[in-house]
Amino acid sequence: MSWMIWIELRRSMMRWGLPIVLTAGGALAWAWSDTWQVWPEVSATTAFAATRFAVAILAGAAAWSAQRDRRAGLRAQLDATARRPWQVESVHLLGTLIYAWAGLLLIAVVIELVVIARIGPGFLWPSYLLLALTSLTFSVAVGHLVGRLTTFRFAAPLVGLVMLVLGFVAPPNAPFELSVVTGPAKLVLSPGVMAARSVFAAVCLLLAVTLPSRVAAARRARESGRRGESRWQTTSVVLAAVATLAWLVFAGPLQMPRAPVADPVCGQVSAGPRVCLWPENRAYLDEALLAATALRKAAGETVPLPAVFYDEGLRDGPSFTALAVTKPMIADMAIAAMPSFRGCTDGSQTEVEQRLTAAGRIWVWLAARSNGLRSVGDEPSFMLPPEVSTEVDAALTRPEPAQRVWIKEQLATAKAGCRA
Repeated sequence: MSWMIWIELRRSMMRWGLPIVLTAGGALAWAWSDTWQVWPEVSATTAFAATRFAVAILAGAAAWSAQRDRRAGLRAQLDATARRPWQVESVHLLGTLIYAWAGLLLIAVVIELVVIARIGPGFLWPSYLLLALTSLTFSVAVGHLVGRLTTFRFAAPLVGLVMLVLGFVAPPNAPFELSVVTGPAKLVLSPGVMAARSVFAAVCLLLAVTLPSRVAAARRARESGRRGESRWQTTSVVLAAVATLAWLVFAGPLQMPRAPVADPVCGQVSAGPRVCLWPENRAYLDEALLAATALRKAAGETVPLPAVFYDEGLRDGPSFTALAVTKPMIADMAIAAMPSFRGCTDGSQTEVEQRLTAAGRIWVWLAARSNGLRSVGDEPSFMLPPEVSTEVDAALTRPEPAQRVWIKEQLATAKAGCRA
């Protein structure tokens, strides 16, 4: 049978489609190459690049290839061949599947080599490669099945378009999402969802191999007036596909919080807080320490800072999102440094609002001072009510001692009546 597969590979239109898949994947990967600093993000980028447009191209190619025998008028000869129908379908399907898997392998290997040269030793996370593999396998199986079960001339471009649209309209983090745009270290792909996706892709392959011949046999039996073969096998496979699809839909979110690790990567700010990151985010440590240092200088002895800032999801406590740039990390750390409202006794909603407004002023002032800003009114990242930005801008124009007095007043308002 190996020689038949070789012939199918030579006849497949994916001989010309594979370069398109690789070019599209390479362009997408390069567009997201600014995230090639930590391996979880690189892994998500690889899966995204290998599937976003490839699913549409492969589904269309599989549908077109599946209709090839009908266009050439060879379907009756293939039905009468000595080989079992599922063997004929398997060879035909493998002709496209091998190109799909080869494209994923090539993209993954190239990105792996490029990233190793850029950030050092490491590996793509296998779960993201499995995500891409299931998406590509599913798209090829669906395309082949549509092409074999319909005589519609434009089935190939239509199924390709549907797969392309599905990749854009699927709700974020849905279990049936074809790919993910980002893969932060705090998240992993759900094992339950990946199991459901793997089984569903396998069942779709089984349907693509067995269903067309059984449908054709049933049609010939009806035309000749004979009773068709038992349908229990076909029915069982279809029911298995429906059950697996239901399992997939209700399997939960595709990405889930990761369990904390015992050995985070930490650094210490001189006379200031520690900063701890996920081990995979080691490349962000220097920038995170710069952000914490800027925050420490701005806070001085006026605003108390937490003893430790944790990368989001790493521990319970003051947290921030580790990134390659300091500005958003400063904003996150400033929010984490806001006064705690535990044990506060507020007699009215007005007191609650006053406390929250004062805490907001502290956050904005601290973030602005840490970033060296003289005004926050025109800074779109804050998105502040006009009255708050006006007050903070007025405070920032005062001399240093006056600013410290003003921020102490805000701290007193935020902490009034609180035990912590």
